Amino acid sequence: MRSPPPWCPVVTPSSRTVLGLNQQTYQRLKLALGLNLRRQIFLAVCDDLPLRDRLSEQLRVELASATLTPSQHPSGSGDRITYPRLVTLQLDLTAPHPLRQVTDWFVQSRLPAAGRGQYPLPAFQFLGMEHLTRQSASVQRLFLSHLEAMQAHLPELDSSLLFWMSQPWFRSLSQSAPAFWRCRTAVFEFVGDPRPLTLVRPEVMSVSDRHAVAATAVASRPSAAAGVVAAAMTDQVSDATATTGVAPKLAKAVPPKSPAIATASTVLERLPRELMRWEAEQAQAVAVQVVQDPPRQTPDPPPFGGMGPIPGRIVEVSAQTVPDSPDESSPNLVQVNLEQHLRQQVEDLRQQQAPPSVIAEAYRSLGDWYRDRLEQETPTLALLQTAIEAYEQVLRWLPQPSPEWSNVLNDLGNLYWMLARQSAAAEAIAHLSQSIQAYQMALTRLPEDDTLSYAMIQNNLGAAYSDLARHRAAAENLLRSIQAYREALRFRTAETAPLQYAATQNNLGTAHWHLAQHQQPEHHLKQAIAAYVEALRYYDPVQDPLSYAMIQNNLGTAYWHLSQHEHPQDYLQQAIAAYQAALQYRTQEAAPLAFAATQNNLGTAYWHLATHATQQPAQQMDYLQRSIQAYEKAIAAVRHQPNSGFDRYATHNNLGLAHYQVATQLQSLLAPTEPMEHLETALHHHLQALHGWQAQLEQTSHAIQGLVQTLRALHQLGGVDAQNLALAKIPAHLLPEILPKL
Repeated sequence: MRSPPPWCPVVTPSSRTVLGLNQQTYQRLKLALGLNLRRQIFLAVCDDLPLRDRLSEQLRVELASATLTPSQHPSGSGDRITYPRLVTLQLDLTAPHPLRQVTDWFVQSRLPAAGRGQYPLPAFQFLGMEHLTRQSASVQRLFLSHLEAMQAHLPELDSSLLFWMSQPWFRSLSQSAPAFWRCRTAVFEFVGDPRPLTLVRPEVMSVSDRHAVAATAVASRPSAAAGVVAAAMTDQVSDATATTGVAPKLAKAVPPKSPAIATASTVLERLPRELMRWEAEQAQAVAVQVVQDPPRQTPDPPPFGGMGPIPGRIVEVSAQTVPDSPDESSPNLVQVNLEQHLRQQVEDLRQQQAPPSVIAEAYRSLGDWYRDRLEQETPTLALLQTAIEAYEQVLRWLPQPSPEWSNVLNDLGNLYWMLARQSAAAEAIAHLSQSIQAYQMALTRLPEDDTLSYAMIQNNLGAAYSDLARHRAAAENLLRSIQAYREALRFRTAETAPLQYAATQNNLGTAHWHLAQHQQPEHHLKQAIAAYVEALRYYDPVQDPLSYAMIQNNLGTAYWHLSQHEHPQDYLQQAIAAYQAALQYRTQEAAPLAFAATQNNLGTAYWHLATHATQQPAQQMDYLQRSIQAYEKAIAAVRHQPNSGFDRYATHNNLGLAHYQVATQLQSLLAPTEPMEHLETALHHHLQALHGWQAQLEQTSHAIQGLVQTLRALHQLGGVDAQNLALAKIPAHLLPEILPKL
């Protein structure tokens, strides 16, 4: 059954006005809708979804004050009746029929009678077309067929329709729905302002091992503190793009740090002790036996339920032999084929029908060895799967009452989590579900007084839910992530484990940051800021400068997003202060990619601050110059690292926008030749972005938008000759797309 379409506001009203490059476009769209014309079809093109939501909601709010005059009121009471001037409809993805949704709205929403006056009907704006790309081809064809049929129904339409769409959809309409394309009234294209990257995953971190922070913790072996290692510490940045191609990038989180590592010697020495104890027990039993019993058969324990198939053996053991008792004091110990040795130990124990606890310990040693390798090298699918198989074998042989269950389940949850980050979306969901199941089961096996382990596993659970939110039920899983982090903080206190407490506060802040992209943005951004500020109290920038800088960078981004909803100038200044604090320690020498990311974000904050200083040209110029300097530093830092993962082409595009703004808005402060110089520089950077993004359709559209507006400005300032010189620099295959827009 098709559910009725929602027409509630998409976001809460924004208090800031539309500024920057989109102001004129917005005012033209607002004027067109405000004329109350009938049978009009408007297209609004915007790839920046947060910007689109803000613009569409602001349109609804600013057009909402129309009233009927007292003479129009049927009762003659003189009361003024308000009615909607613009209704927001989310496109029904199961049955995408816009005109039917309009009809349904009129059926469900009775408008007041207008008396002697004529009641003007509201206009309708449709959001959500971008989600059609995830629907089946048949649903997309159905939607296009309804658009095509719209021309025939225009005489019956007494309202205007506004369709918000992305550039790919817009470019395809002329071919896929030509009749609809011909009946459009006007097109309004919005450019994506520079903005911090929408994080694909939390930039969260790991404090090494609980024993390193809380010496009072008692456990039989080390296990993981939760979280993801901060990218700042490894100079890695995200290769994912934001919804807008002009977005500055933040540092990427990398897979979780493995449970704390035992040295090679401890891995070797633990197993022989178990073997010696078992062999001694066996020898004593044989000495007192008068008649030897038949060989004992060790039954296979039932498989560990719910965690996937468990092989009988991990791998075939090589025929090559290794010393039965390696000299652990020998300097050549590191040359011993430890993996082969541990595998052989497992096989020998099974052949000797050792007790299940001893076999479980042998598999645990093997799993720990794989885990150690994951700590020292880039995780691969094969290595992760082999480690998982070893730990699952531990659970097959481990006695049920063993206190090791929670530790092994936690390690297994970490490995499934890491495997999810190496997998495609469908497999990632399955692996994250297995990770969550392992963590939840680990919580049920903990002693009540082991609060440190409880907090650690809750923190791991929060990170797994946060990752799962990237793939499905984002808001629901982020709420679960926040709940898990808060549960961890009940026992992971600043007094008992300050660094782990700070790491969890940072993770909590990032979960709130992500949730703010889906609901209650002001509330969750303020919660994120509070968590980041609390985390900073426990990081010494001298002792751990990159972690401190990473959290400052997170804090700056939270302030930037909050500035998009309220008190923009105040929060932008706080974002700038946080980015500058991060750059004191996130230097080009220490972490060049992280340095570039923060410089990029700093440039974005200054760019937006300049849009609020239009009545103060000198101040606006200062902000734009600072923005340009920050973008240039970001590009310079990664110029010789082409495969770094940092999208410097987004920064090139941002830099082009800043030069364009100087040339077109601050001409009175420039020398006569300087506006053209800034426009030529803007053209250069947009072309750089276009070259780097040529394989990315959505990002390419942003560079083309920048090129078009720069070409128009060149024509205005330098005439046809200046524009022709600029067109000569543009790749020939793009001219058919660009020339009609001029």
